[in-house]
Amino acid sequence: AGGGLFKDYKFVGYIDEDMNRDICILNDKAYTTEIYLDYNKINLSLQLTHINSKKRLVKEDELKFEYNIEMNGQIQEYIIDEDKKIESSEDTEDMEKTINKFIESELLSTVEKLQKEYNADTLGLLEYLNKFHPKIYKEVEANWDSIFPYIDIDVKVDVKIRRRGLNI
Repeated sequence: AGGGLFKDYKFVGYIDEDMNRDICILNDKAYTTEIYLDYNKINLSLQLTHINSKKRLVKEDELKFEYNIEMNGQIQEYIIDEDKKIESSEDTEDMEKTINKFIESELLSTVEKLQKEYNADTLGLLEYLNKFHPKIYKEVEANWDSIFPYIDIDVKVDVKIRRRGLNI
């Protein structure tokens, strides 16, 4: 469920299933995944599909990156009292906001671990600079290991709930 993390052909540590999922999402390699979270003391099981992740450099002088991630979600199961139901669009919008914050927090936690604990650019930021900003790439390439841990990375998630599953 997890994996090994390598840098310069050397093993640097293990990553768990959630971190593996987050790296795939950030690298636009995830197609579907499941998320489990609490929403107002309700257990939610959410299947995420149509995951689209785009990264871009938003500040060249400070090397600030931004990820914009769009996903469609389907609530597979939610356990609530009989008198509570997800009926209105306001309920759905509130759920989406909670899910967005949860996923953003998960992704930022993974980014922080990659930067501070492992100093491993599995997100391909140096490669991105090489392809789209070659002048900046030439400036930072030699010192990337000392620059990468301090890069500002922002994550914005937009989940749209398309279907609601079981109500138990």
